[in-house]
Amino acid sequence: MEKAKRATMQLGDRELEVFRLPDGSYWFSQTEVATCVGKAEISFRRFSTSKWLKALPGMDSQSDGFEKIQREGEGGSPIRGVPLVVASAYWLKEAIAKNKQAQSLAWACMTETLARRADAAFGVERSEAEYASAANELLAMVGNQNQVLKALEENYSTDDAARETAAIAWAENKRLRELLEENGIDYSNT
Repeated sequence: MEKAKRATMQLGDRELEVFRLPDGSYWFSQTEVATCVGKAEISFRRFSTSKWLKALPGMDSQSDGFEKIQREGEGGSPIRGVPLVVASAYWLKEAIAKNKQAQSLAWACMTETLARRADAAFGVERSEAEYASAANELLAMVGNQNQVLKALEENYSTDDAARETAAIAWAENKRLRELLEENGIDYSNT
């Protein structure tokens, strides 16, 4: 069982417990990865043995069971660790499945990563507090965006239903016209 150093990190408005193993890799707990996007831990455990994860490059051998991690210098039960790449894959899968919390988390992570790389490209230095503040603003904006997207989805589904109804009506109209023509009835004046 690996001994890991524990720290907390800010991810937008969420505070996550992160572990650093002696090899320098970073891990989360299974429970935290799931609850971060509003899911129970069992959801992540199912994901960890799923074809979805195993289909990703390099994941086929890792996904059957992750390391147990003991917090360095602390007692308590060990946790089942999850490498960051797997946590990201789970959040992505949840975002694709239309989990709004996962969508906002993924959006915030991508935007912060791009902002950090752009800052590095231009030699701009920002504090972690500035990045955290920007991420919080983004998550709030994404929350509003999710409300807008939901309204749009509802409107588009209404439009889709109207288009489907119109298509059915036109098909029925065509069928009735053909029936009238077959029976020699002139409908052109009606």
